[in-house]
Amino acid sequence: DTVEAEVDEVELEIAAFEDLQTLLETLEDAAEALTAQTELESSRDDVWVSKSAYLSSSDANTDASDVVGVLIEDTAATGSYTLEITQLATAHKLGGDVYEDSTAELGLTGTLNLLAGDDYTAVDVEVTADMSLDGVADAINDQSETSGVKASVLQISDDEYMLVLSAVDTGQEITFDTDGADTALAQSLGFVDGTGAYSNELVTADQAIFSIDGVEVTRSSNTVDDVIDGVTLYLYAEEAGTEITLEVEEDASTAYSAIEAFVDAYNELRSFIITNQAYEAGEGADEDAVLFGDSLLSSVSSTVYSALSFSTDGDTYSSLASIGITLDDSNYLVIDEEVLEEALVSNFDNVANLFSYSGDTDS
Repeated sequence: DTVEAEVDEVELEIAAFEDLQTLLETLEDAAEALTAQTELESSRDDVWVSKSAYLSSSDANTDASDVVGVLIEDTAATGSYTLEITQLATAHKLGGDVYEDSTAELGLTGTLNLLAGDDYTAVDVEVTADMSLDGVADAINDQSETSGVKASVLQISDDEYMLVLSAVDTGQEITFDTDGADTALAQSLGFVDGTGAYSNELVTADQAIFSIDGVEVTRSSNTVDDVIDGVTLYLYAEEAGTEITLEVEEDASTAYSAIEAFVDAYNELRSFIITNQAYEAGEGADEDAVLFGDSLLSSVSSTVYSALSFSTDGDTYSSLASIGITLDDSNYLVIDEEVLEEALVSNFDNVANLFSYSGDTDS
């Protein structure tokens, strides 16, 4: 009985130590998320390098997010930009002649040379007399990844069908005469006339035209990632005369959440320590104080508490207390939301320096 009682007691201690380890690992993870290793600037992934984007419109009736979308990378520089989108890039579309049946044999033979865009290679689509409109579309689509041209059959009415060619990429024109290829079959299908001009251009291959801070920019795609470093723009709508303001800033919200997570992790650990140090005069240790009097728990408590006194040489925000994080009577951390928010907004870099790794070398 004595041995079994001792086993039960030891198992409770083991479980308590496992809880302590979990709490310490959570606190460690929360601290690492805030620790910027400044000597490894290019590989940093802490919250202090995160950026956020804010969009606003000069027209109260236009939602900026309906006009343009933004993806911000950590490498983006903070700043403000004014955008105006006057034209979206469109995919080239051509319509052919109208047929009564999409499954009937066309009786056409020849080679259809197709290409749309510099990123693709011209292909020759062989058409035989027994192929239908659907069959020609399938043959074109079999090579669309190479040619940049895809096909579909549009049913206009019960007995009207049209073969439609579309460029895979926006801003690229469909051509039928690469390296002087014969366009006779393209003429027979109704895509071009005898001069090589388009017979039925459904959608022109327009370029995206927009301005950034008054400088006009042209791109073949509505996804633009080579104008502002670290910023990808997604152009959604043409809004000539409406200015969209893009502001790239440090991500104070993410930093605040990370600091909050650090405080919560510490307070969870503090709650565990208080529970395991509970003692009542005349009664002894509390029933839940499994690790009461344990030297390791005392050492952990002292070490973590001492670690909270970290500071920097900053003039304004040089300690946790200076950014609104203080200890209450039970040594729980308490956040003054207004003070912390003001610190992050007014001097983001200074707060980052408080949490950042730093060191000195003598050689």
